[in-house]
Amino acid sequence: MSINADTRHTSVWRDDEHRTKSGKTLRAAMGGFFVDMYDVYLPIVALVPAIAYFSAADASSQEKATLTGAIFAVSLIGRPIGSVIFGFLGDRIGRRTATVIAAAGFTVCTGVIAILPGYSMLGGWAAILLVLLRLLDGIFLGGEYSAANPLAMEYAPKQRRGLYGALINSGYPAALGGITVITMLTLTRVPQLMGT
Repeated sequence: MSINADTRHTSVWRDDEHRTKSGKTLRAAMGGFFVDMYDVYLPIVALVPAIAYFSAADASSQEKATLTGAIFAVSLIGRPIGSVIFGFLGDRIGRRTATVIAAAGFTVCTGVIAILPGYSMLGGWAAILLVLLRLLDGIFLGGEYSAANPLAMEYAPKQRRGLYGALINSGYPAALGGITVITMLTLTRVPQLMGT
């Protein structure tokens, strides 16, 4: 009788632990999709004024457009590369570890981009480093696809896997909404603060 009670107690504890991990992995996968879409679309808004920082003062509009296109393109090119690399790593070292590495990687890349010196200090290397960092950022974000998302689906209760899949993908429109709000606030507040 005590054996059955112990078994039930262990089963309840495992169910609670599984439910907790299920919620954490779902939130992590949704957050990953949010960050990814934010990473794709925010540069469309932010790159126009930032390109001047990373290019020569006398750069032609074609040169600036080429740099902008390269920055955007390499990030998208990096995603399938990262999916392959981190899909393999997830099978070898575990999806949780692969997810942590991917998240740390894109966090570091984004942080380095934020403090990257511009053309006035590094010359043409500023643009080259920015493009390389965006490629690495894309690789790590692609790794998040193949690490966090399958992990979330593995922890999802069988009867809720469709719901979990839908919730994971809700990170995309949430990021678009966030970017829209930030852009609207920036466009309305910055001119007011500058007195224009």
